[in-house]
Amino acid sequence: MMTGSCVNYFNDNRKKYLPNHNKLANFDCRVYQTPTLNDAALQLLWRENDATRNSILSLAQSLFPHNDVMNLNTSELQDKMMLEKEVNWDKLSTTLKRGTYIKRFVETKKLSVDELESLPEKHNARKNPDLLIKRNIIQTVDFPILSKIKNRSDVIFDGDEPVMFDVI
Repeated sequence: MMTGSCVNYFNDNRKKYLPNHNKLANFDCRVYQTPTLNDAALQLLWRENDATRNSILSLAQSLFPHNDVMNLNTSELQDKMMLEKEVNWDKLSTTLKRGTYIKRFVETKKLSVDELESLPEKHNARKNPDLLIKRNIIQTVDFPILSKIKNRSDVIFDGDEPVMFDVI
C-alpha cells in the first residue's frame, strides 16, 4: 500500500478509535538500502524504539494538557498515566505499542480444483495438475521486543527462533 493510501485509510477510520480527535494524520515514507542485514535489523530496532516512545507520548498527550506532559520521560509519563488516570500503557496491544511488522513469504503449492477450473481451457497447468506454483504472501509477523533478541538479524530475515539476552 502506498503511503498516501495508508494515510487515507487511517484518516477514514480514526474516528472509531479516536472519536474526539479532529486532526488529520500525515505519514511520511522512506526507502533506502543498508549495506548489511545487520544494519537493516538495527534500523528496525531504532524504528521500534521510536514507535514505542511515540506511542507512550501520544497516549499521554491524549489524556493530559501539553504543559502537564512537557519534559517528562517515557517512564514518568507511564507513571503519570497510571497514577492519575489508571491507564496502563503496558496493557495495550503490541501493535499500538510498537507498530506492526509485515513480511513477504513465498508459498509453493498446487492449484486447487477450483483454480484449475477457472483457467482457460488450453492453459498449461490443465495438462499438469501436479504443477507447483509460487505465490507471494504478505503477512503480519510478531517478534519479541527487538532490543531483547541477541540474533535479531537471523530472526527478522531468516525466520530463526529468537535467542534472548539474559535478564540481569
